[in-house]
Amino acid sequence: MGRVSLQQIIDVDEKNQIVYVNAWLDYTWYDYKLSWDLSEYGNITDVRFPAGKIWKPDVLLYNSVDANFDSTYQTNMVVYNDGKVHWVPPGIFKISCKINIEWFPFDEQQCKFKVLPYLTLLLEQRFNLIMPCILTTLMTLLGFTLPPDAGEKITLQITVLLSICFFLGIVSDMSPPTSEAVPLLGVFFSCCMIVVTASTVFTVYVLNLHYRTPETHEMSAMTRSILLYWLPWILRMKRPGVKLTYASLPSLFSTKLKSHSESLIRNIKENEASISRSNSFEIERRLHFYMSASGIMNGVSPPLTEVQSSQVSNSSRNLVLM
Repeated sequence: MGRVSLQQIIDVDEKNQIVYVNAWLDYTWYDYKLSWDLSEYGNITDVRFPAGKIWKPDVLLYNSVDANFDSTYQTNMVVYNDGKVHWVPPGIFKISCKINIEWFPFDEQQCKFKVLPYLTLLLEQRFNLIMPCILTTLMTLLGFTLPPDAGEKITLQITVLLSICFFLGIVSDMSPPTSEAVPLLGVFFSCCMIVVTASTVFTVYVLNLHYRTPETHEMSAMTRSILLYWLPWILRMKRPGVKLTYASLPSLFSTKLKSHSESLIRNIKENEASISRSNSFEIERRLHFYMSASGIMNGVSPPLTEVQSSQVSNSSRNLVLM
């Protein structure tokens, strides 16, 4: 009669499909040649013998991958007066176990401890890469909150992408080379990498649009319609003086878009022209004031501008007429 007392699961090597366990093998059998009468031997109930001095059953771990094959410590055997022999050798065993990683890290593995009678080990794994990956993926959303002219947008996206690739490499190193299934955690990391890559591409496109100017680029009609009409309407955004409704939205593939775009460009150019005129007038006014102040301090009258000269000529003409 024998049984296995499992003390600890030391390690699970998923890549090499090996399980390391610490266990005690508990054997009990009867040997009639080792029985004695208590009255003849001073009421001695038990005697201990070193392993190998008496007969023991040939019991081995069939699915062991250890080089010594038998890794038990040869403890003493306890023999009782009725012929009962009790032997409990401890050992650290390396057993082969076929591991299916399809649902890793939420998988459950069954490993056979093939020492008669058989012992089945139920292994349920927990992994510590899930939460870091989720937090790293959520950091992708922070890139869209940065202003368009921030140079850290690309840096953040590439850092997140490299982190996901690092986690995916760890899962790949832990997977058995002969596995027929892809780990669930590997599928999750692959999807995260696709999302982060798409986010990086969109960030580059947004930065490209941000640094374009009317002198170097002209926005296409379809892009203008999506960004100025359709996207604000979907996001429920409003522009002052403009009410966007579904009926007023321009079509993406019709000539109506051209009229919308031309009117928008005309308004922008008019605003830019008025701003430039006001800016030039302000600059000229400030320059004249500075020159006037400098001339008074130096005792020299400042030169007249065209406007002032015309005003002086008009006033002199009026004086002559009077």
